[in-house]
Amino acid sequence: MTTDELLNTRYIIIADYPNSPYKIGDILHKYTWVETATSFYTTDPECLIQGTIGTSEIIESYPSIFRKMEWWEGRAPEDMPKYLKVIETGEIEKTTRYFIDTKIPAYYTGILEKKGIFKGEETPFNLKATLPATEEEIYDYQKFYQK
Repeated sequence: MTTDELLNTRYIIIADYPNSPYKIGDILHKYTWVETATSFYTTDPECLIQGTIGTSEIIESYPSIFRKMEWWEGRAPEDMPKYLKVIETGEIEKTTRYFIDTKIPAYYTGILEKKGIFKGEETPFNLKATLPATEEEIYDYQKFYQK
């Protein structure tokens, strides 16, 4: 998946409501109608009439029914990015694997640029403090710090 696809806002249904067409656990994906630039949320972007709920303003009005998902939540390991940006420091890291199904989701890295990490050693980091990054961003980051 691309960085933009990973950062596209999603909501998960966390409670039932009268006449709801959804099940608890359904995920609503953002879809933008190109002709009008109107955005709305749907459970199935391939079938826009079925499963469409409305705008983020409507969804955010009901936090007891809809919860905004983190960018990494509910992703398969193969959908996760190869590179991550640490929000606090701006560091870009290449990942070796992910461990998502826990209370503290983690990614692992064996990157050599970080002080104290040696070749072949995997170190876990908190995934909540990151954003997806691209290969171009890691090359720019490495060029900047190798000056």
